[in-house]
Amino acid sequence: MQTVNRHTLLHQRNRIKLWLATPHLTPIRLKDPSPYLVHDRDEIFLVLTRLAKKPELVCLYANQQSDVFILSALLQVDQNNLIFDLGRNAELNQRLLSAKTICCVAHINSIHYQFDLIVSALTSINEQAAIDCLFPTQMLSLQRRDFYRLSIPLSTPLSCLIPLQQGGDVEISMSDISLGGVGLLGFVPDIFHSKLAVFCTIAVLSYPK
Repeated sequence: MQTVNRHTLLHQRNRIKLWLATPHLTPIRLKDPSPYLVHDRDEIFLVLTRLAKKPELVCLYANQQSDVFILSALLQVDQNNLIFDLGRNAELNQRLLSAKTICCVAHINSIHYQFDLIVSALTSINEQAAIDCLFPTQMLSLQRRDFYRLSIPLSTPLSCLIPLQQGGDVEISMSDISLGGVGLLGFVPDIFHSKLAVFCTIAVLSYPK
């Protein structure tokens, strides 16, 4: 059984703004998800154990509704149940507890994990309210790039300029880079509703030998 100290969780949560949950931790809908579904319980358990170890922040969505979610973390996992931290909004917590299904979305090393849960009961850990869910039967594991991703150091931030259809461009920070593409930090709706070409110029510093 994997458990996590609640003080560690609170420290982790305080370091990250709520806006990071959107759009990074939003559910992905695929026409045919079957090539990316994991059914092996041992493999699913391994991923869940990794989620609970740090712990990684996750988003819990009620009944597949993108506007009803809480930012949470996996506190405990075993072969039958998962226990998640509840948020501070009592109304959202109640909607989550009364939902028929909960969609959990998480990222580990730029891999998107997504799985549906059934609420078992309201419980508590260290005298704090938590939600007990049944072990998922399957998990979506989606890696959008087949090449190793190199994270951009915070000390040397990089960004790319993306031209907009109506003219001008927008600058978005980069989180990682690989042979298959780049990871962007931010969300600008206009760039996802137009035909565009992305031109990125990356300056590589060279040091004298």
